Amino acid sequence: MLLHSSTEVIDTIVARLLNATGPIAVMAGHFSLVHHRQTGKLVPGVIDDIEDEATRNFVAQHHYMGSFPLETWNAGIEIVKRLRSAGRDAKLLVLVNDWQHVEAAPSGQRNSGRDAFFANLILPPTLQSEFAANGLNDSDLIPDSRDGKTCIFWSESSLRARYARNLKRKVPVQSECAQEWVPLLARLEELGYHALAAFIPSSCQIPVIGGTERAEECLELKLQTTSVFPSGANEKFWENTWIEK
Repeated sequence: MLLHSSTEVIDTIVARLLNATGPIAVMAGHFSLVHHRQTGKLVPGVIDDIEDEATRNFVAQHHYMGSFPLETWNAGIEIVKRLRSAGRDAKLLVLVNDWQHVEAAPSGQRNSGRDAFFANLILPPTLQSEFAANGLNDSDLIPDSRDGKTCIFWSESSLRARYARNLKRKVPVQSECAQEWVPLLARLEELGYHALAAFIPSSCQIPVIGGTERAEECLELKLQTTSVFPSGANEKFWENTWIEK
């Protein structure tokens, strides 16, 4: 289904999720970790929160970092609010790309900045501001549990490791996007969620659709999944948004 505005997208997702009979997850606000060009520290690729011009320019070049976090976050908040007003149990989920733009430490080992970010447990300021303005807080987020700790963010590299350990033989997929996506679906079903609506960068459209089909087939997942792929980098954000049901 091809839609052309945030209003159409939100209305369509809400109408679909109202059919869910149990808890609902809404994945929105997805961002990447990037190296700040002046300090070298890892920071969220949320352009509204970056003052350094060089870092802002780098983030702006990537369609899934420029407008993507805030546009999808605001849409996700609206969806959750409308679902709750209709008596549904809905929460937000934040996925973080913590590998693609993260350089290894000089020693070649894991970059400690990644661990420092996940230990902080604070939403990027712009996302936090919108969250609070709508009367929401961390209890309205679906946390992930890893290494014996609970985190408000879901790590792509951690999900990929789970795939390699537990799901590779059961659900064979080649794409890295799918290798992160399949364990996310499996985990949400384990947690008792009945439906998921997810805003996903268009560059991952084919592997995510394929990964969903493979997970449903190989794991017999019952999770009702709606994947939303906003427009590419050269278009207005919602201009040609594809929704895969």
